Amino acid sequence: MSNDSYEEGDAFKEWVIFSQSESDRSDDRAGFWSNLYGWTTFDMATRFSAVHTYLPKARNNDATLLLASKVHA
Repeated sequence: MSNDSYEEGDAFKEWVIFSQSESDRSDDRAGFWSNLYGWTTFDMATRFSAVHTYLPKARNNDATLLLASKVHA
């Protein structure tokens, strides 16, 4: 990670895909990606490994991977 936020073992944890632009346009802050439901809330988001490469299209092309354990939902 280029921002020095990587901690040992992060590569083996669960990650979620988040888009601020999708969250901003939703009343329930549905900015997390689910392979089953599309853009949804954190509790319904698909968990990914760190090697996941596909990012879904987001309104402002701002989809990114976040550590699930660091999300304050």
